[in-house]
Amino acid sequence: MLSPMPSVAALSIDDYLAEYSDGHPPEYVDGRLVERPMTQFPHSTAQMNLSGIFYNLKKLHPIFPATEIHLRMPHNRVRIPDFAVFYPDKPLDDIPTIAPYLVAEIVSPHDSHSELMAKLEEYRGWGIRHIWVIDPAVRSLATYADAGLRRCERLTVPEFELSITPQDLFD
Repeated sequence: MLSPMPSVAALSIDDYLAEYSDGHPPEYVDGRLVERPMTQFPHSTAQMNLSGIFYNLKKLHPIFPATEIHLRMPHNRVRIPDFAVFYPDKPLDDIPTIAPYLVAEIVSPHDSHSELMAKLEEYRGWGIRHIWVIDPAVRSLATYADAGLRRCERLTVPEFELSITPQDLFD
């Protein structure tokens, strides 16, 4: 006869936000913590280059870029994308409850494909207009939308006349 599994009390979202607001926090999904792998140099380089591109773009457009920011999403979730851009308004809360205009996930060697796809679908369902996936290991770029994940030669935001190539991020 099998013993019943011990029940684990779910962490409330407010307790999570109070406990995990600094450092390298996990994400929060339905009362459970979802660990995020620590970044390695190729990931960090892509994130830094992306930040630089948007820092310069900020001089021309009312955008508000952020790295690894907590996003309090619908359905009891807190996600932490590698990069987010808010437009045209800056979030009023330290932990935004409004969807960013753009998010980028930079793939790490230990990322689970199924968890990444679930996260991308959550972003799409929340109404994020531009969802990007950047993979430094294979120097690839992709976008995620209604049709799913699609590789591309460049990441674009036409309304900002922005076009990013792998060389912009990885070299």
